[in-house]
Amino acid sequence: MSLPLLERDVTRQCCDLLKAEGWRLIRHNVTKVPMRGQWVSFGEKGMPDWQAIYYLGSFSTLTLWLEFKQRGKGRLREEQLAWRLAEEKRGACVWRVDDYDEFRSLYREAFDYPGSPVKAQRQLLASE
Repeated sequence: MSLPLLERDVTRQCCDLLKAEGWRLIRHNVTKVPMRGQWVSFGEKGMPDWQAIYYLGSFSTLTLWLEFKQRGKGRLREEQLAWRLAEEKRGACVWRVDDYDEFRSLYREAFDYPGSPVKAQRQLLASE
């Protein structure tokens, strides 16, 4: 029996897949720092650690928000759930990921079907 992969391992595997598929990955760090005697926040409280962007052409993109966790551990905190629900109401795609195989299946279903925008854009770029 193998040990469950650590969060960093799942993150690396999933990010490697996305990079291979042509996605741009941005790592977000929500933090507070002291500045001129007061605390200043960067990022939005509860936002996921990763944002994946797929460029479809001029002024058109797909965005996928990703919160990675170790399998069976790391439940979403209250502020993460609230952020996710608010973004999903706006139409965002926000995934909690703790298993590479499940991620790959979900990714294929959401973005790698015949006629998907990602496949169409890859075909367009390959034909140029």
